[in-house]
Amino acid sequence: MSPKAKSPSVHLQSFILKQGLVRDRVRSVAAGKATGTYLFGPPGTGKTHIARQTLEDLDVPYHYCNGHVTPMGLFDALGEHCDKVIVIDDVGGLFKESQAMNILMAATGRQRDGHRQIDYQRSGEHRRIYFDGGLVMLSNLTLHDKPLQQALKSRVHYTEFDPTQDEVEAFLRDYASRSEASIGMPQSEALEVLEFALQCCDEYSCRLDFRLMIDKSWPDYLLWKNGKTDSRWRTDSHWQDLVRTTIKERADEVSEQPLSKAEEMLLDRNTLETLASQGLAGKQLLAAWNEKRGQSHSQATMYRHLRAIKTEKVRK
Repeated sequence: MSPKAKSPSVHLQSFILKQGLVRDRVRSVAAGKATGTYLFGPPGTGKTHIARQTLEDLDVPYHYCNGHVTPMGLFDALGEHCDKVIVIDDVGGLFKESQAMNILMAATGRQRDGHRQIDYQRSGEHRRIYFDGGLVMLSNLTLHDKPLQQALKSRVHYTEFDPTQDEVEAFLRDYASRSEASIGMPQSEALEVLEFALQCCDEYSCRLDFRLMIDKSWPDYLLWKNGKTDSRWRTDSHWQDLVRTTIKERADEVSEQPLSKAEEMLLDRNTLETLASQGLAGKQLLAAWNEKRGQSHSQATMYRHLRAIKTEKVRK
């Protein structure tokens, strides 16, 4: 290991600290100290799981919904669960509707006579509810400079959750070593599947995340182990074919979706931060970064990104 490279325990501790910040933001909403929080970061990093698990640990009643609902659907959900925490997954699906944005802002605004008043009008019908709960909004997207999004941002805690690949790997290894009952297989087998999945991710230039491992790769192995696969193709290595196919599907999905400039920059910085944490620096870091990203960034660009990464860490 390079003297500058961090040990797995350091990566795990770093992940736990980042996860703790997310939990604290959710706790602040559950305790009524904040009207809302906006948590954003790459898909599959566990944002939804952390938010829901935190509320369940606190024994706080909450309602879960997806952002791909109509403004009326959102209004009705807030009315039916007016005293609960509302967890809205993929909240960015609501941003194209100005009515939905106005509802979100009213739900996270200042209280009037102890309540937050939310009005909704459609086809000449005016409806009003009073909301006393809080919003936990989850998204893969940052809030842009559009006026309504910036107005929402000013009302809530705005927190990024973007663990590095090393931190994700460290957490998954720790999870595999202590969660035999929930995963459904011995520690040695869980770790073997994890190591193979990591190899496949390197092969297909795909980022490993919790959803890919917990919801797909380990279940692929269990499908094979429990004899549920097609017996005509069953071999000792068949589970590897299943896992490899799962990861290739994810890689193909990602490659088919064009990234925005903001997403490209975020991916550039995540890759650079991961490589730098492995002890690479200077020309070696630049070469590895360009190879990983298939780019031809200059050294000046690299150092500009490194400064931005350092500044962001200081802010956090």
